Amino acid sequence: MSTSPELPTEIWLRIAEFIPDDHFSTLGRVCRLFYQVEAERKYRHLVLDDDRPAAINAHLDRIEKQSLVMPLVNSISLYPRAVRSACLRSGRSQKKSLKKANHRGWPASFRTQTAECSIPEDLNLADRLLTGISTFPNVRILHVEWERPCAPEAPFCFPFLTALWPSLGQRLTTLSLETGLDAMSRLVENASLLPLMQVLRLTIGPNMINPDGVDEASQQQKSLASFINGTSSTLVELSISSIEHFRLCTLYNELRLFPHLRSLSLHLPFDPLHLDDPKGMNSFLRVHAGIITKLSFIPTHCCKRADGLWKASLTAWPDPDAWLPQLFAGIRFDNLETLELGLNTAGGEGRVLQATRYIGAVINNLGCLKITGVLTSTEDLLFIVRPFTQKGNVPPKKVVLEVHVLSRLFLETIATILPDLETLQLTYRWIDKAGSSNEASFLRDMEGRYYARWKLKELSLHCSHSKDDGRWASQLVISRTIPAYTRRI
Repeated sequence: MSTSPELPTEIWLRIAEFIPDDHFSTLGRVCRLFYQVEAERKYRHLVLDDDRPAAINAHLDRIEKQSLVMPLVNSISLYPRAVRSACLRSGRSQKKSLKKANHRGWPASFRTQTAECSIPEDLNLADRLLTGISTFPNVRILHVEWERPCAPEAPFCFPFLTALWPSLGQRLTTLSLETGLDAMSRLVENASLLPLMQVLRLTIGPNMINPDGVDEASQQQKSLASFINGTSSTLVELSISSIEHFRLCTLYNELRLFPHLRSLSLHLPFDPLHLDDPKGMNSFLRVHAGIITKLSFIPTHCCKRADGLWKASLTAWPDPDAWLPQLFAGIRFDNLETLELGLNTAGGEGRVLQATRYIGAVINNLGCLKITGVLTSTEDLLFIVRPFTQKGNVPPKKVVLEVHVLSRLFLETIATILPDLETLQLTYRWIDKAGSSNEASFLRDMEGRYYARWKLKELSLHCSHSKDDGRWASQLVISRTIPAYTRRI
């Protein structure tokens, strides 16, 4: 007699997707199918963040001995600082001698240098690591994280990262770079063509030189823009993030049309100091507004503003209300399926920054609005949502948000300003008042309420700070206030 139901293989594979990684080793001992699934999950993502030479060698030994494992690796996360540290440790344990870089991917200048002069890093370990990476046939995703690069790391890390392009560049579909602007521009200058690139994520950190100062870095931005433009024929998703003190106007001025771009994420400072010339950003958004279906727009607050520079920017743009129309002039998003708007969590200004308040006015017929961050007041909610309800706009059909306190006032605000809302996914931390998870007062306050114009069809409540069974009672009492739900009860 079978101990498990006779289900199709596809169903078992789907069930296996919900099993946590720490339980998968047990599942892998059940049968050959689950053993294969365990191996795929275990080896599909290779993380090189250990600075111990023995750990890197052991990892490579294990993969090399299991020939069936190599095809399973499809993504690599690489931490150059850890790799260099491992090579330094390994180099200290060996006799000092001339060690030449042998892997074919090393830049010619670096091979010549190592043939003439000794360096402290163990190039044998670096060569082995590069060789191992180049032998993975199915790697499609590469993530490089090199936060706050420093000058002593550069002579080894730049050649090492450059050596990856010949073996991986032609196969990559997703590339994520997280490093300083100067380091990023130097890396991509040496990048080979990426003919299959579909997803590009860039997180711009501080420069190695003058990390805390405001910087134009025009040539670096041009190099970065040239690299991004090189992916224009295939790129589907582009993400640019930074909380650093850069004026990125040159970058936006250099970007061109990406005909297949469908997803755009901009997590950047949007103010007259960091974007004193908004024409480039305006042009970039305007030419892509008709084809983008997913937009993540999270203006960030840069806390490193120097008073003198900030006052100088206000001289050019004394009124932010005049700068914002220049940024969004002629832009109209009519095909957005999803918009993610973020709250300011860095302090220094209000929770809803000016650009966040404005963008809703240029978006029409939105499918889903997601608000990231915790709303603490109905005023912030109105700042975000009200522009979507202006004359001529069709408000979003679905809203996903989190509030600090679930209260009658929040619900009435949503019902009043978004009467045509069909789906609401609401996460809350407390009920009725901060620090309280007792729903009794909330239930009494909602009793007898009825929002006749609210067309909500689907409501999902979730408590973020605890397992809260009270949400079922809360959802029931809310549902009685909505006509579409009332007809079901």
